[in-house]
Amino acid sequence: MKRATSIVALALAALISVYALFLRPKENSIPSPSPELLAAARPLDTYDFDLVLHPDSNQLGVTMHACFQNRWSETLPDIVLRTWAGAYASPETSPAASDELYNRCYPNGFSEGGFVLHDVTINEQRVTPTFDDAAHTVLRLPVTNFEPGQWCEVSLRMVLTVPDCLHRFGRSQGVWLLGNCLPILSVYEQGAWRTDAYAAIGDPFVSAVANYNLTLSLPERYTPFTSGIFEHANGLYTTTLHAVREAALLVYEQSVTASIQADGTRIVCIGRNKQQAHKPLQIAKEVLKYYNQTYGAYPYPVLMVAAVPFAFAGMEYPGMIWVGENLYGQGLDDALELTVAHEIAHQWFYALVGSDQFRHPWQDEALCEHAMLHYVRARHGAGAYDALARLRIAAPMQENIREGITPGSPIDSFHDLEEYTTVVYGRGAAMLQALDVHTNGRVDDFLKEYVRRHAFALASRQDFEITLADVLKEDMRELLIDYLDTSM
Repeated sequence: MKRATSIVALALAALISVYALFLRPKENSIPSPSPELLAAARPLDTYDFDLVLHPDSNQLGVTMHACFQNRWSETLPDIVLRTWAGAYASPETSPAASDELYNRCYPNGFSEGGFVLHDVTINEQRVTPTFDDAAHTVLRLPVTNFEPGQWCEVSLRMVLTVPDCLHRFGRSQGVWLLGNCLPILSVYEQGAWRTDAYAAIGDPFVSAVANYNLTLSLPERYTPFTSGIFEHANGLYTTTLHAVREAALLVYEQSVTASIQADGTRIVCIGRNKQQAHKPLQIAKEVLKYYNQTYGAYPYPVLMVAAVPFAFAGMEYPGMIWVGENLYGQGLDDALELTVAHEIAHQWFYALVGSDQFRHPWQDEALCEHAMLHYVRARHGAGAYDALARLRIAAPMQENIREGITPGSPIDSFHDLEEYTTVVYGRGAAMLQALDVHTNGRVDDFLKEYVRRHAFALASRQDFEITLADVLKEDMRELLIDYLDTSM
């Protein structure tokens, strides 16, 4: 009887193993977007990009076909695209060539980037574009009778030159960083298109969510990555990104990946060696699970965490974060964890809920500092939180800052990165800490509702204040003015 029972048990175990084998997500399978993400994506503008990377000539060929809808209440005489890559053509306009950043971003001396623009058509009719700025980041296209509710198709061809540069748009050590380099529709507000300069400090990008269909051709020895999983067939890499604010890509000549599942999301860590691929894996999993519970579900099926040769600690894109390779060394585990936690928080405060990063940088950076600090408390205890808060909040509150510079200042007000970080990150997070004390720890309840209300939208400061008052049943504008708009 025991033998028969054992045989049955073994048979059942084998059957369960077979089912598990088929039910377990395959490493290279394409994760499916959620119904909520597909619903958000349905009415959006769409970009189709055909990209060809030529590493030998440091060039990226770009063919764009985009469908835009006039979502405003007036007839538009033109369309403005932001072509941020143009700024890299000259040291006078490159955001990486400021006195503070030059040596960090151009260790081999200045390297020219930029682009050459070819055919531009609107609804299959050739148009003559103009640039508003010397940096060639504001591309204005004339359009006839683009009325509210109508759609138009914009097509163009351009060739980007990728500089030897440790910035968002650059290449180094066999890694190509292709961030904020593809043309993207500007934001239209109060009767005009946004034409903010490519500032050297902060993230000067403001964009609505859209859908991206990407097709990439490149030499066989290279592997591309983006905010989704590429399918590779017939020499082409293809993917679709739903409801993202922009599409960034990385291309590695040599790469190692590792992946893990967390709450239904596939986390993929990328690096040039095994250590870089594996070291942040568990950190990213714990961070994602905490933020899911605290601020609501992560919206995308994949989260990429990439180690890159970079002049900064980290950079965020929808569904993808970049982490500087220098944080993967010995003795830097805490710095790596804090950077990963801060950048992943941007998936809620920037990617999911957008804001005006040029005029109100606190509205994503301070919120991400707050989220990172609360993750540390949940993961490592009150003592670790208190020690970190003294460094990241209390110390910035004691710094001497120029008169008129506050967390509510736009990014072009700041003289250097230290001033920007102290004020926007540190003092901005102090505002949220003060709110948390005043409300007996209810700030995360507010932020969860803020995310729910403004998911896939651009939230204004007024949206922030209204949601805060609704959740807390109290007008907190006086406290916000005290922290965000008052010099200390």
